[in-house]
Amino acid sequence: MLRDKIKSTQELIQQAKEAQQLQDRHRRSEEFGQFVQEKLPPLVKEVKAIRMVEKKYPGQWHLSQVNETIQGLKELMQNIRNEPRSKFGQSVRSFEPLQREAKAQWPAIAKGQHQESRKALEVFRRIHNETSTIDNLLQTFTNIEKTWPLSEQNLKQYQNVLEEAKQFIASLGASPRIQHFLEKMAAGSATLDDLNDEVLQWIRAQHLTSNVFMTFK
Repeated sequence: MLRDKIKSTQELIQQAKEAQQLQDRHRRSEEFGQFVQEKLPPLVKEVKAIRMVEKKYPGQWHLSQVNETIQGLKELMQNIRNEPRSKFGQSVRSFEPLQREAKAQWPAIAKGQHQESRKALEVFRRIHNETSTIDNLLQTFTNIEKTWPLSEQNLKQYQNVLEEAKQFIASLGASPRIQHFLEKMAAGSATLDDLNDEVLQWIRAQHLTSNVFMTFK
């Protein structure tokens, strides 16, 4: 009788142990699933953004081992069910330097696309009456430099604003010579030699005669 009770107790202990192990495996599986759900979407978004910028602005990235890192991430995603959590965590960490590089390089890439338009708009803003339009365009340029990773919608909106800025500048009818004069005016270095007939006609046509002043040094 005692032997049967001991055996029964041992079986109950074993069953409890197995139940606890099963529960622990289930908990670890759930934790890993949450870990993947938390870490994977940002990585996918980052990869899409890097590839999207690479396609739109070829040759602008200077990223270290970008292809190898992204390929390693793709392979991990394809076999994620069979890979241990430690390897997934290691792959996430290996992607972090690429994330930092992309975030650091994107502002310069964006500036390269709109720096000429920004330069012209900043000059026009000092004399033109449509300051709200110019301010909105300039603010969009500033915002896009700080936005990373980009979504497709971000890039599409940026392209639209770039085109809007170019059209606005073109609508002012300012030739390169006029823009050069305005840049010198803004820097305080314009002289009477820069104020030719073309510049004067443009200032009058834009009704900006009361906005432009020249002084003695």
